[in-house]
Amino acid sequence: MNILAIYEKYAKDIAPFFPASANIDFLLMLLELKPSMRTRCVAEKDMQKSVVEWLKENGFYAWIDHENYIYISSIQSTLEKVIALDTSTEKQESKIGELFGYPRCCCKKIQGIGEEQIDAYEEAISQEIFPLFFKLIDPKNYRKGTAFISHVPCSTNCFDSLALAQQFGFFIHKNKHSLLFSGWVKELDKIYGALICH
Repeated sequence: MNILAIYEKYAKDIAPFFPASANIDFLLMLLELKPSMRTRCVAEKDMQKSVVEWLKENGFYAWIDHENYIYISSIQSTLEKVIALDTSTEKQESKIGELFGYPRCCCKKIQGIGEEQIDAYEEAISQEIFPLFFKLIDPKNYRKGTAFISHVPCSTNCFDSLALAQQFGFFIHKNKHSLLFSGWVKELDKIYGALICH
């Protein structure tokens, strides 16, 4: 599978139906750094079928719920588990987080604070200083689609989150010629440029 080619098709064909944050999720899934994702689908109802069809044609399983959230995975059983957990009335933050590819320590953190507090926690940790290379795990650019991880880290120095971010960053650096990655390339330049200056 040519990751760059599939991502280019995704960006052209269906990315406009998702928020910018879905770009990081989808690319992490292509890189096999996360097994599944969930995002909002802003396509009209008749276009939603086309989005799901596109995903199926390109090797993914997908399902859109009544609130227009789309669940995507390349493994059908994973998709079924995610849907079952996310639609369950029981609190399953840790289990579902792991199916979304989040590090176990970060899942436990979210389970401890509660999913209803995740936005407040994300806001708070985004105000903190991420030291050195850990700037790669700062979640503040997630909504803009230029973060290097797709979750809120458990701390400003989470090594498991950094490992994911570095693998993602390596892929971006290797493919920096692609205009689709220009936002990430700028972020890499900013982070590594600041490190070199110190």
